[in-house]
Amino acid sequence: MNKSNNQFSLHDHYENGYNAFSRAEQNKKGHWFAVANKLKPNTTPAREWQRGYNKAYLDNLEKLNGNGAKT
Repeated sequence: MNKSNNQFSLHDHYENGYNAFSRAEQNKKGHWFAVANKLKPNTTPAREWQRGYNKAYLDNLEKLNGNGAKT
């Protein structure tokens, strides 16, 4: 990962969002849930994270449908 001044690049945020789609986290009570965007709302890094998450979702739809999702 590119880090300068403890900052992630926008590509890193995108990749983190993409990878978050196929992960789950467990809370202290033992319940599993989807990984959430923990970045500050309405910021470019948060939007890049969400863009990566959405891309992973669409890629998964294409995989499930066999020929791609219709847009």
